[in-house]
Amino acid sequence: MGTNKIDFAELAIALAQTLEEKNRAYGNSYDESIDTWGTRSMGVRIEDKYNRIKHSFIIKFENSRK
Repeated sequence: MGTNKIDFAELAIALAQTLEEKNRAYGNSYDESIDTWGTRSMGVRIEDKYNRIKHSFIIKFENSRK
């Protein structure tokens, strides 16, 4: 393995802290969506995030070809 080892425990703690800060600042929109729309809303939320990532990569790719 190379020198770029990932400390997954440290990463998980940082992610948990980020989510807790976000929830304090903006509310827990994930749980609110589930409460309002049911578990089917999980798929929609995941697809929205996937589409944002995909679009970001498409834009970066197109810009790199200019």
